[in-house]
Amino acid sequence: SVTPPGGLKNSIRMRTSQSSMPASIAFLIPLKKRTHFYIGAGGTLYQAHVRISQSFPEQASPLFSMTNLSLLNNAVNSYARIFPGFHLLAGIEIPLGEKLTASAEWIHQEGQSYPDTNNGKDYLGSRAYTPRKALDARGDFLLIGINYYFRI
Repeated sequence: SVTPPGGLKNSIRMRTSQSSMPASIAFLIPLKKRTHFYIGAGGTLYQAHVRISQSFPEQASPLFSMTNLSLLNNAVNSYARIFPGFHLLAGIEIPLGEKLTASAEWIHQEGQSYPDTNNGKDYLGSRAYTPRKALDARGDFLLIGINYYFRI
């Protein structure tokens, strides 16, 4: 939250969500018995949503300007988009026992939507169409896990 001198407290809340559906092709490289390294790449379909809400956005402050954040004076800025991208991955799986393995996987993803129209509301309650923003799904993930193999 931000409280300008002589103004009201402007509480800012951000909610984001992202899901992805990857399709990968990888090379599996055996290092030892039941120890494998793999490297791959593929396409990804991303679904992302961003919602930024403010309690009193219409205040001006010389110390802090919402315009610098490209939020204008909107009470709610909301963007949702489905867009394509790609990913790179590398991982290793090491046996810990007869049916137990440990794995570590690094994934780098790249995806960005075209600039999308704002689906929010301005501080008067009218529909806000600006600012237009692109959603971004770029980043790295490190996944570490224990795997148990069983037969059905």
